[in-house]
Amino acid sequence: MDNNLNETFQIEIRQIHHTDYPQLIKIYRRAENMKYIPETLHSKSDKVLIERWKKYQEHYDDGFGIFAIVLKDTQEVIGEIGLFMTQTEKHCAELGIIIDYSYWKKGVGKHACDKIFHKAYLEYGIQVIIAQMFEQNRGSIALVEKLGFKKESFQNHTDGTTSFCYKRKLSLYGITK
Repeated sequence: MDNNLNETFQIEIRQIHHTDYPQLIKIYRRAENMKYIPETLHSKSDKVLIERWKKYQEHYDDGFGIFAIVLKDTQEVIGEIGLFMTQTEKHCAELGIIIDYSYWKKGVGKHACDKIFHKAYLEYGIQVIIAQMFEQNRGSIALVEKLGFKKESFQNHTDGTTSFCYKRKLSLYGITK
């Protein structure tokens, strides 16, 4: 068991079901949760968000898609974690994660990433994970650095913000079960 994860917050990562949509929409509509997510994503209508989740379900068999982060004991959806195909490298995926604010800084993000990286590497042969985030998103930066990612590049945007790109190579020894 991950020592940083409070026993109360044991989670599982699973495919998103249509019954999860109301909980996920609630997470998307909470301003604190979307503070560091591009507005183009969280300003979408409920219908568009549902279509997005459905679209990414088509890639589950390849190890890609958006998955629900669920509390084991209650089956409450507390976030989503995604692995997205990239055009830059073969066997590479981009990480995306949104967790309800009430579960920030409790080890849930690290635990969710450990679980999905393990599955991505062992079941789907994904060897590299990249993660992009805004410079202000200190929590996500701390998370990816704790997970062994290294800063690869940065980008200055026209609105004055900066985003960083982090990268991690997966290996059997770099993954926790």
